[in-house]
Amino acid sequence: MSRRRVKLDVFAEITRNVASLSTCEKVAVGCVIVTYDLREIVAIGYNGWPHGLVHHCTIGADPCGCVHAELNACIKLAPRYKDCTCFVNKIPCLRCAQAIIQTQAVSDVIILDSPTEDSFPGINLLTAAGIEVERWV
Repeated sequence: MSRRRVKLDVFAEITRNVASLSTCEKVAVGCVIVTYDLREIVAIGYNGWPHGLVHHCTIGADPCGCVHAELNACIKLAPRYKDCTCFVNKIPCLRCAQAIIQTQAVSDVIILDSPTEDSFPGINLLTAAGIEVERWV
């Protein structure tokens, strides 16, 4: 197994572990953004209620009110980074795809989940913006 493959597997596992920090009662999502050379984690995020507020996630409510993992990671990403890889255990929604594009720092997204029909708007927007999207198995 190549060294690159080993690193990708490690970051995929870290993403799954970050998702376990989620405080959302509907779904646990984690996001890890790493440098282009896979040497440094530059931002992480998981979904949950906005900072400083009492958690009131309502199962069945859509949206539930939680800040998405990708948005939390994008907010923390320093502007000096370019060509980063974004790992996420669920497929980015349209809003999260927009946030990833707006960072101007992410060149590819690795998704650890299987696409569903309702996930294509986010994937289509990312690819339209020139961001490579890959399903990790």
